[in-house]
Amino acid sequence: FPYYSYHGYWALDYTNIDANMGTAEDFRNFVDAAHEKNIRVVMDVVLNHVGYVTLKDADEYDYGQLKDGWQEYYYGAFENIAGNRENSYYDIDSPKWENNWWGPDFIRSSNNFKGYPETREGNGYEECLAGLPDIKTESEEEATLPPLLENKWKKEGRYDEEMASLDEFFKERNLPKTPRNYVIKWLTDYIREYGIDGFRCDTANHVDKGSWKVLNDEASIAFNEYKEKNPDKVLDKDAEFWTVAEAYGHGANKDYLFTNAGFDALINFSFKGANTSNIKNKYDALSIVNKDDSFNLLSYISSHDDALSDRDNTIDGGTSLLLAPGAVQIFYGDETARPYKWKDRFTANYTDQCYRSFMNWEDIKKSSSTASKSLEHWQKVGQFRSNHIAVGAGENIDISDSPYVFGRIYNKNGIDDKVVCEVGGTGKIEIDVSKVFRDGTKVRDAYTGKKATVKDGKVTFKDGGNKVILIEEIK
Repeated sequence: FPYYSYHGYWALDYTNIDANMGTAEDFRNFVDAAHEKNIRVVMDVVLNHVGYVTLKDADEYDYGQLKDGWQEYYYGAFENIAGNRENSYYDIDSPKWENNWWGPDFIRSSNNFKGYPETREGNGYEECLAGLPDIKTESEEEATLPPLLENKWKKEGRYDEEMASLDEFFKERNLPKTPRNYVIKWLTDYIREYGIDGFRCDTANHVDKGSWKVLNDEASIAFNEYKEKNPDKVLDKDAEFWTVAEAYGHGANKDYLFTNAGFDALINFSFKGANTSNIKNKYDALSIVNKDDSFNLLSYISSHDDALSDRDNTIDGGTSLLLAPGAVQIFYGDETARPYKWKDRFTANYTDQCYRSFMNWEDIKKSSSTASKSLEHWQKVGQFRSNHIAVGAGENIDISDSPYVFGRIYNKNGIDDKVVCEVGGTGKIEIDVSKVFRDGTKVRDAYTGKKATVKDGKVTFKDGGNKVILIEEIK
């Protein structure tokens, strides 16, 4: 059934691992395995809303009354399915919604279910974003446990255990039992239990900054608790918990989400569309992160609900993204030209699914395929970025506009690193590196492995076929 969550954003029970993804033990093994390979794990979390009502859940957990014929529709022909048709099968006047669902003191709803004051859809803190049931994060009134969870936990035989855990948390942290604090407890449990290293916080601009501040503070406390109890599993005992805010449409600027809400970084939506013909302007906009050590932006070229980068030129996209200042995020398949799929299968109101096609593993195995060639390029530029802190964190130095050449220099905390990158040129190119490397310095193009010595402030390299030269000092 296409109108059902499989991507983790429509929470039904924050205390459970989605069985479609695996078990709690699977998740623990995943995090431990990542840490063993020196990979930190950032978990996507949602504080703004819980999941949409779905026919399957309403029936299985008996939290809403359904009208006759819903099964024929739900399990019926694919071509008859549309998101708005599902709503016609809910009996909104049934008292089950008030008595068996989340409860009106915990959420607000725009579905006109009995017992829930009518709430309009919108982007405000007290509105329902895209019709999603909105958690009353701003509420200072204490709430009882949502009936949905009470009934579910009793059925699963873990009600007493979960309630004892909640009571202990609220007592130890001296926090009121408000809706946001319930959810914050459930989210931070993933840190205490599994050692999650960071949160990517969904819909940050739809939640009041006070709630984010509490989440960020509680996440740090939970992370310290985990490190104290699991010293053998911690990657870096001095590391702090990291959070990044997703505020849809946010650009390369510093605002209240960073200064008041406590986030360490913000997702940069303005980087999408970057290519080697416009990256100088994109990089210039990111100069804010190179001038302010406390601030960071997380740039991308593709995402799960926004857009996919140009699938005909993922090599160009990889160069643009992986040489960008600040932090960068790779959406699965950016590196392998994973195709846009099913565009004729989904109605216009849910085309996001088309961005989430299956990973093209078989294409990668073909050595001459576009996917394998793209992946090889991303690996080379990605390893260069990984080996040089100057790429993401160094001071940018403009050297030439045509071809585009820039240097990056990092000299902080006892670390000295410098690189020069040329983008867009073809064939044999003479590059001025005098602003970064002294005469006599032995350097290498990390992309091709060719070596040279700086003379009269210059070196000459032939690009490796993908219009990029990555110059590093040979040490």
